Amino acid sequence: MRLKEALGVLSKASPYAVSTIRKGKQPDEYKYKEYLYVEPEIATDFERKLVESNDNTILFLCGSSGDGKSEVLTRLCNKLEFQNIVFHLDATHGKTQHGTAVDSLNELFDTQKKQQCKLAVGINIGMFQKFIKFGSERHRDIKNMFTQFLKNRHEKGFQCGNAVFYDFETYPRLDFTKGRVESEFVARFLQALTSECDENPFHSLYIYEKKVESQLAFNFQLLREKDFQNALIYLFGVIRLYNEQFLVPRLFVDFIYQLLTAENKQGLIGNLFTHLDNQISEKIVLHDPLSKSNEVLDSFFLEYVTDSLSHETIKSINYLTKLAGCELENVNIARLAWVMNKEISQKFPNSKLVNLFPERSSVTYLDLYQRLVKNKFDHNDEDYLVELFEKNILESILNYINRKVPAELNGFVISRELNDFVICNKLEVELDLEYLEEKIFFSPDLLEIKFIVNQDVELFLNLDIKVFTLIQNIKNGYLPNRSLHNEFTKLDEFIRELINATSKTKEIRVFDKQGSDNLIAEAKKGRRGYTVSGSIF
Repeated sequence: MRLKEALGVLSKASPYAVSTIRKGKQPDEYKYKEYLYVEPEIATDFERKLVESNDNTILFLCGSSGDGKSEVLTRLCNKLEFQNIVFHLDATHGKTQHGTAVDSLNELFDTQKKQQCKLAVGINIGMFQKFIKFGSERHRDIKNMFTQFLKNRHEKGFQCGNAVFYDFETYPRLDFTKGRVESEFVARFLQALTSECDENPFHSLYIYEKKVESQLAFNFQLLREKDFQNALIYLFGVIRLYNEQFLVPRLFVDFIYQLLTAENKQGLIGNLFTHLDNQISEKIVLHDPLSKSNEVLDSFFLEYVTDSLSHETIKSINYLTKLAGCELENVNIARLAWVMNKEISQKFPNSKLVNLFPERSSVTYLDLYQRLVKNKFDHNDEDYLVELFEKNILESILNYINRKVPAELNGFVISRELNDFVICNKLEVELDLEYLEEKIFFSPDLLEIKFIVNQDVELFLNLDIKVFTLIQNIKNGYLPNRSLHNEFTKLDEFIRELINATSKTKEIRVFDKQGSDNLIAEAKKGRRGYTVSGSIF
């Protein structure tokens, strides 16, 4: 067997893509699938609960398609100590040709209630809502438990009545809490796949490919590099935050299969930023480091085409070419330099390839999230948050709102326009640090940031990485447009709420949008009423 055939067990077209109960002797390729299995923490917890729970308990293993529910339940079902437990591997499909999944669940719960047996069910999240709506009224108790679970999905091992729910979403495969993207699941899988040991059945096949100098051998070797693995994990995190693409095991292993085996004259790095037949790949190409130009990158391309690269830069290019196992085009030299930046920086510190790309907004966003998930802020955290939100984010938003007036509107915000004039309300905004310290942030998907406006009005910014990036771009002079849809809508909503929060201000100013002396009038409210100065005429 050649390496590509063995890697075929990872393909979505493989008969092993979905686990079923298999009996008897398995084909030779089954050993490759078994070797690569990474037992998730949820499987350990679910098994422990199977042992501890009483008879008449229903245990639900919940998740999305491809999460690995069938894999976990199949392995448990095959264990001798669980032969007295009823397993229902997939509650998404009906048992009969004309029956529905809801019909099958109705029958399953009928049997469970009659026999008072312990039941383990693999179920997609969408089936809960479907059963709540269409399930039989004789199972109203189970419907109510489903409703309670959906309200408490953030709780690991949520219990309600005689039901226990283990949800893959509470066992994330990507960790954003350390200021960077980490994944024990991906790291363990790639380490197993590429390890140089006799226990790894792929290793001997790789050795043969290396002898015949196949491109697959070079791809496999590059995937072994820690920097490449870290770049993959980072990209998985980016597409999770920007594109809501979850790291589903079935999609992930198929992506690795295509990444390694798809024919490409530019090798592994060419495949990484080429549109493969895989949802993860489709999202990754949207975050090609070359999608945004910069002065350093343009300078490298110019020196490359004019043959004016330094000796150390040429050495670094030769190093990357050797790693890739093929002659690389200049664009893929740049991409691979981005992936291998840490190693290039150490081996060739004066190369033009070092730090070709600026730090992305995602890095700052993850640094923010790392601080928000702390139980208690220290002084550095407080200073960082105040600087970021009050001096950076809010200042950028106010400059955007007030852009129609040439004058500095320090402490004021445009609330409305009247022909050639703008009316501005007094604005004082403070970040509510106490609220942020007490709030529990379950994920970086959406961060609810609280401000206090003019000392008494509460204001919330629903911040995600897209809105965060948009605000950073505004700071750099970019004017957003409605083609950005979701993030523009969220920012626009916050701007409206910010202006509304100043509606009861005690001080307003009127500015001329065109005149050289912009301040026309000012009104302040005191104990004896308003004091007005200046004149519109």
